[in-house]
Amino acid sequence: MMTVRRGEEASRIGDAPERRVQSNEHDAVRLRILRVAEHQLATVSPSQLSMRGIARELRVTVGALYRYFDGRDDLLTELIERAYSDLAQSMNDADAEVQHSGGSARQRWIAVWEAASAWSQRHIQRFYLIYGTPVIGYAAPDSTVEPAGQVVRVLLNVYLDGHSSTGMSETPLGWTSAANSGTVGPLIAEEDLERIRGWVRQHVGGARGGADIADGLSAAEVFAVISAWTALIGTIAFSLGSHYRGSIEDVQVYLRSLALDHATRLGLTDVTPNLE
Repeated sequence: MMTVRRGEEASRIGDAPERRVQSNEHDAVRLRILRVAEHQLATVSPSQLSMRGIARELRVTVGALYRYFDGRDDLLTELIERAYSDLAQSMNDADAEVQHSGGSARQRWIAVWEAASAWSQRHIQRFYLIYGTPVIGYAAPDSTVEPAGQVVRVLLNVYLDGHSSTGMSETPLGWTSAANSGTVGPLIAEEDLERIRGWVRQHVGGARGGADIADGLSAAEVFAVISAWTALIGTIAFSLGSHYRGSIEDVQVYLRSLALDHATRLGLTDVTPNLE
């Protein structure tokens, strides 16, 4: 039987809270570095972000930053994940507010589009970090895939809630008749459809019944949600890049109309959910 001396036992007992304190301090410093980096992104492009500039603002050596991040790529990865999460959270908050007031799926849909646009206007360079020109020499790791899916997940949840609350059995999609006419090919490749269904099984599970929902998603529905997601991000990018100059001056009116158009294609109505 192994014996432990009292001094060693006391040391071991005391180590746990000490390690927690050290861990908390480490996390706090990492968060401070991330916030400084995000602050710098308000004035420089993602490709111009530098460890030296961050160290200068924090008044520490560049080497000190490497105790918390392996390098600029590691820092960029976390900034990307935070940007995706913050954007999705702003959309979720807007959605929750409309739900709380008893709004319809159509109203929720418009709210999340407008929230995404508002967040992007406040955080232009953070938007460009995730949806702009790739940073030269940086390859995003697989860990960024899950955070990237949070934005389209908000859209998908509103769509699914809209159909479950109104009891609609079919989706009045404009693309369905074209796909069935034989004049065009499939709306989405079969392997892509199965890949997306697999993602839905994994991320929309729980009480909602992700497996049943995934298996029931048609190519037209997947195509419609992906198209809406693309239109949302593309419109924001066009606006931030001033590509509407000389044509669309009031982008918010255009964005709202585009959101309504996609809501109609998705069959989202102004029928409010039955809360009884």
